[in-house]
Amino acid sequence: MKIKYEQLSLQEAMQTYCDWLLSQMPKFQSPPYEWYFLFYPIRTLLLGARLLQRDEYAQAVWPHLDNYIGEQLPNGALSSNFRGKPAAELSQKEIEHLLRTGKFNLADNGSNVHALIQAAQYCQDTERRERYLAAAKKWLDCWVPIWGLADGSYGNGIWGGHKLNGTYSMAMNVCSAFAAYTLATGDRHYIENAEGFAQFQCANWHQA
Repeated sequence: MKIKYEQLSLQEAMQTYCDWLLSQMPKFQSPPYEWYFLFYPIRTLLLGARLLQRDEYAQAVWPHLDNYIGEQLPNGALSSNFRGKPAAELSQKEIEHLLRTGKFNLADNGSNVHALIQAAQYCQDTERRERYLAAAKKWLDCWVPIWGLADGSYGNGIWGGHKLNGTYSMAMNVCSAFAAYTLATGDRHYIENAEGFAQFQCANWHQA
């Protein structure tokens, strides 16, 4: 599908872009790829589904989100890349190997979990909504705090087996997940964590 270069209304532009994204979704049926490659389009399609009342946009994202939460480890960790194997099918030895060598960073997954919460708010299926929010809560409650630092900032979790627990600015993506979870549930504990990191960032702004 090619997008014509012409002046479009806002609604036409969004529909054109969402239609193009929809045409690309079959490329993401099997690994390997990084989840964030897909989750930005997912967030756009969910917004298009809501604003344009085109439910087919949302229907295209559910299988990918189901795969994403299906790969969540028992400790709440979410992989940055699509493994293609649910956590329920992993042995303890495989889980330990993933934590030694895999990618479970906060920067990518903060953005991805934000999309998951966005999807839960749009979803009309109560059971699916609860699964998505439960997965987000498990990540925010069990995995993210491990990487929290005394000054309010966060490290970046695990990348290629390396434990990255020094302040990492792009872990700021976790703030959008915290904020989205507060908006979805009303629980202010999460926005307080987001504000703590934001205050750290503001206090450590450096001139170029």
